Amino acid sequence: MTWEFVKNVSNDIKLIPRVLLTHIPLFRRDNTYCGPLRKSPIVNQRIVHSTHDQDIMYQNYATEESSIKALELIRPILILSGHDHDQCMVVHGSKFGPVTEHTIGTISWQQGNLYPSFMLLSAANSLKGNGTAPEEALMTEICFLPMQTHIYIW
Repeated sequence: MTWEFVKNVSNDIKLIPRVLLTHIPLFRRDNTYCGPLRKSPIVNQRIVHSTHDQDIMYQNYATEESSIKALELIRPILILSGHDHDQCMVVHGSKFGPVTEHTIGTISWQQGNLYPSFMLLSAANSLKGNGTAPEEALMTEICFLPMQTHIYIW
């Protein structure tokens, strides 16, 4: 049912550039480098199955198969994800070219990250015919907040 929905909304792929927003990051190999902004250790794939029927109860990345399928159907020009509460920037290869995924850190140090942050996303209308490639119509900037434990001590 979910893939049918994705297929239906992806029919018009040529007209509108897409940003994929997902809580769970797309698949990445264990120990994938996340870039210099990450402050905590890398979180590797973990899948927890239920004991009685082996259904997946928890996983911290989409499966490789689902990630490939989502990239092929949706063809995003940018991916924004969350879940592990710290920065991670990876580039996924797809048959349509590379796609950058930003896993956004948490805005609250109470979720295990002493360096809270958010992302500023600026989007221009790439359909105006001004020669701007869809990927160039988006700008991102990670914005860090003060280390909150210092605020309480101060």
